[in-house]
Amino acid sequence: MMSLRYSKVVGLCLALSILAISTLFSQTTYNALLTGRNEVMPVLTSATGSVVATLTGNELVVTGEFQNLSEAAIQEGANIHIGMAGQEGAVILGLIPSLRDGQTSGTFNAGLNTFSLGQEQIDLLNARELYINITSTAFESGEIRGQLLPDALTYFNANLLGSNEVPAVTSFGNGNVSVELVSATQIAVSGSFNNLSSDFDSSIGAHLHIGSVGENGAVAFALTPQLSDDNRSGVFRAADNTFDIDFNQLLAIGERKMYANIHSLDNPSGELRGQLVPAEANAVFRTKLSGSYAVPVQTALAEGVAMAEIYGDTLMIVSGNFQDLESPVVTTNTSNRPGLYAGFAGEEGGFLFSLNLTAAVSGLNGEIEASNNVFLLDAVQANRLYERSIYLNLATEAQSSGALRGQFVPESQIIMHGFMSGTLAVPPSNSTGHGNLVAEINENNLTLSGSFQELDGLAGRPSLNIGYAGSTGERIFSMTADENNMRASDNSFDLSEEQVEALMARQFYVNLPSSAQSSGELRAQILPEATAYFVGTLSGASQTNPVNTDAYGQVILEYTNEVASLTGSFSGLESDFNINAAGGVHIYEGFAGTTGAILQRLNVDLADSNRAGVFEASSNTFNLEGAAASDLFERGEYVNIVTNDEVNGAIRGQLLPYANAYFTTTLSSFNTLPLPVASSAIGALKAELRGNELIVTGSINDLSTQLTEEGTQLLLGRAGMAGEVLFDLDATLADNNLSGNYLADDNTFRLERAQITALKRDRHHVN
Repeated sequence: MMSLRYSKVVGLCLALSILAISTLFSQTTYNALLTGRNEVMPVLTSATGSVVATLTGNELVVTGEFQNLSEAAIQEGANIHIGMAGQEGAVILGLIPSLRDGQTSGTFNAGLNTFSLGQEQIDLLNARELYINITSTAFESGEIRGQLLPDALTYFNANLLGSNEVPAVTSFGNGNVSVELVSATQIAVSGSFNNLSSDFDSSIGAHLHIGSVGENGAVAFALTPQLSDDNRSGVFRAADNTFDIDFNQLLAIGERKMYANIHSLDNPSGELRGQLVPAEANAVFRTKLSGSYAVPVQTALAEGVAMAEIYGDTLMIVSGNFQDLESPVVTTNTSNRPGLYAGFAGEEGGFLFSLNLTAAVSGLNGEIEASNNVFLLDAVQANRLYERSIYLNLATEAQSSGALRGQFVPESQIIMHGFMSGTLAVPPSNSTGHGNLVAEINENNLTLSGSFQELDGLAGRPSLNIGYAGSTGERIFSMTADENNMRASDNSFDLSEEQVEALMARQFYVNLPSSAQSSGELRAQILPEATAYFVGTLSGASQTNPVNTDAYGQVILEYTNEVASLTGSFSGLESDFNINAAGGVHIYEGFAGTTGAILQRLNVDLADSNRAGVFEASSNTFNLEGAAASDLFERGEYVNIVTNDEVNGAIRGQLLPYANAYFTTTLSSFNTLPLPVASSAIGALKAELRGNELIVTGSINDLSTQLTEEGTQLLLGRAGMAGEVLFDLDATLADNNLSGNYLADDNTFRLERAQITALKRDRHHVN
């Protein structure tokens, strides 16, 4: 019989042996959900996949499948790589798929995909630093990808992009974070960010915030990054970023109301941002909502952002918010109901889905909640979304055609827009044609989509050119138009480093030649997203006392959140630019026909001749708030350029919102009928044509007697002839009734088709 002591020793040894064996054969499961949006940069594809990797001791067994690649999988193109979410890294293990369906789908069988790992590889796996990547002949660097993450209840992730910031930030940085719901009360965060435009702001940091798409919200969790040596990239390790989560925070994630935000020194409110969505989403689309993208265009401070998630090409979930409408949003089931519509940017299309809005009592603000906006797509609708031909439209009681609109495009580093108008052509055309473009920029790739209408016959192919607003430039790419549409699949271009810089500087424009104007009937300057845009066409005719000159120019001002950026050019001055006149060029306060006070000096990069120049956004970005912002939206500001010979200004341009066409008139006593009147009174009016809407603004000054009851009238008739009264214009008069301004809100009219035709033929005048 064994002694008691001996039996205890044997028992201890047996226990240790059992523990060693159980440790040796314990299993840990890791999951990878494969989608195109996990690639660096996101790939728009309907391909999906899922992989389960089981680690037993040091043996890793990989099983799973993928399907619907765009083209055949590349031989030896399925691998496990080293890298955190958002990073690209080297291959560590090669996978062997069993392919089917023309090599666009496949499975990973355990017998072909079993590996013995070293401790370093096991450490990488446990640290979330391994991912699976599947390449195809269409996407040789990877079409679908998924991070190997420990088994959890469910997973969420977010692509970190400057375009997701509120307002959007121009940044070529990127990143991705994964969030594991470890339990109902705990989450673990891992991932990375890369290539910030300035140093990471350690005084603010990185966070998970509570907030809807398009909304800035409070911090929920402070993230701890491990920064790179240059302080512009970093990784989030789960060991440093595991948090206890309460029910409300958990609910926020599920409702798409939690986002990750990375702060940098130059962008302290955030440079890279991403909304958390379920990791199963195989594509995410985003849209900026603005009156500037409506058809016809609207000018207001209202704005919003929306997001659409796609699951398996059949399920779509839409979320977002809107704010600052000028009249209550339409929420009833009417013909102009809030919803998703079929059509490219700039095109009015048919109704697809009705949105359920959660609006404030006032109807001026509201949310598009994910739980209330779930839709089933058919194949045609899914294809529309992928080709950028679905838009979101919100109408209001005052703007029945739409106060806010946005085109859904794939998530991208930078998103820009272009408004097509004859007013932007050089020389300007009086075309009533119009259209819109959306530009997606990822690294050095530019993808354009949109449409145009009422062009007087396209003559040749549209072109992509380099040149500031107001100037013509080199044609660098020919574009493809399918009838009136420009599709993303036909208009994707790889740019050089210099071309990318020009694009960011607002120098790219799209030109559409027609049989009526071969130099270009419609033109669109490609500009960053903004709440509103204003155009100043610089000419001598716009001076309070008109100047006879061939000098010409144009500027475009972008306005967002009380910040303005101005770009453009001028040329042909007949004497030298007068930089000694307090800088030579400024934004002034005043309606057309009025001389006002300086609001903002502008900086110009002069040509050697000293008679031409350009305005760059980098030196012409400034705060514009309060009364100055209100004046801008009321058409009460202008740009004036002074020369040595024209000390009061050689060329001038009233800053007017986007329109299909602009018309101008100088009011003078010499134009009266039947005979000129001896008077020092002066004035000027500007008219904007938007669709069938005419908006008239301007001023009259120094009348010798008060206005009569008839006041001011817009008449139909040729120059030098009396005509038929069409509309009475309403002036807001000064106390003496001898001067006054014409405000947009008081002078907006609906025109019939014949009246629009007459306007184009210069057959309207003001008395």
